[in-house]
Amino acid sequence: MKLKTITINLICTLVSCYIPASIFSTYHHFTKNGTNSKIISVVKERRLKQDNPQKRIAIKNGYLPIYKPSLLKKHIDGMGIYPIGSLPYTKSYYCNEGYGLVKYYTDRFGLRNPDNVWENINKQKNIFLIGDSYTNGACVSDNHTIRANINNLSGINTINLGISANGPYEYIAVLRSLVSPIVDYSKKENIVVLIFYENDNEKSVHFNDQILNQANSIVAFNSKGLISPISSYTNKLFELIENNFTTNPNEILSEIGRKESWKEGAFYQIGTLFPVRYRIKKLLSREKLPLSKEPTQRAIESLSKICNDKCIPFTVYIPNSNFWEPNIRSSKYKKMIMDLSKRNKISFIDGEDVVDRERIEDYAPMGPHLSKNGYKKISKLITSKIITPSN
Repeated sequence: MKLKTITINLICTLVSCYIPASIFSTYHHFTKNGTNSKIISVVKERRLKQDNPQKRIAIKNGYLPIYKPSLLKKHIDGMGIYPIGSLPYTKSYYCNEGYGLVKYYTDRFGLRNPDNVWENINKQKNIFLIGDSYTNGACVSDNHTIRANINNLSGINTINLGISANGPYEYIAVLRSLVSPIVDYSKKENIVVLIFYENDNEKSVHFNDQILNQANSIVAFNSKGLISPISSYTNKLFELIENNFTTNPNEILSEIGRKESWKEGAFYQIGTLFPVRYRIKKLLSREKLPLSKEPTQRAIESLSKICNDKCIPFTVYIPNSNFWEPNIRSSKYKKMIMDLSKRNKISFIDGEDVVDRERIEDYAPMGPHLSKNGYKKISKLITSKIITPSN
């Protein structure tokens, strides 16, 4: 009798917890907190009517997806490399947020630059931009990216070292693998700009120091001072992608053409309390603020240590859209970056001086990245702060 009572009480407890959770899940699934139902429909319609058809055309024309370091690093343990870019010299398709599918040809390091930015890099002043998708120019054409804008405004050779989905651990890897050997070798002035976004305060579940310690120099200089990636890095990068991802056009087309998974349907999402589980996971995955250690502090300290009279460091904060990606903690994160920069004697550039979180026009027509004008604003701000009259 006692066991029966316990069982009944347990069932009642579970049901009493499940019912309100399922009600929340239903509400969240169909309204996304009652404010962003428009976002769900816009993104879904864009994906079905624009993204997928345009990607199919791109693949048939010889383009491949970007192989992001954030995905590659899951498979690099023991390989002795930390990837900083996608496949080099490759026609790559990127993203669309209202301006059409962005496509570009990667440079010798698998990054988004005209390859000639690496020519005579040790004979001229340079500006290096480190960051994520914003630094990489999502989702605008080459001439609207931060790199292109700053290059045109300053007249100084500007190089993008960012790629989509990067975070502070990737920033550290880029600083160690590329920036450090270049500024050690160069006798010219180099400016290094580390660009943060609000999601950079999240932990990486695929990170440990052993993996980051694989981020060694991947730079080789010939007798004339010309730069290229070392062959061992490039060979292992190709091996890494070949063994863990597909570059077969038919297989990529098949993946894009795959019908919406049944797990994305309302029955599964609500029945398994996915919105509740997702929120709990998201909450647990974030670093507590203020961060006392990793990952942002380490990235800023690495920038300070590597520059150390060899280059001029700056940090930048790009604000998130309160429509597309609201985050009540973003202002605290910005302040943390500002404080860490000050502590490490690095000049901080506040993107909110020119980009308004509430201004929809500062962001892309169909996504959370900056609009063409938003990128222009950020680029002008950065240029005005990093370029002195003597430059």
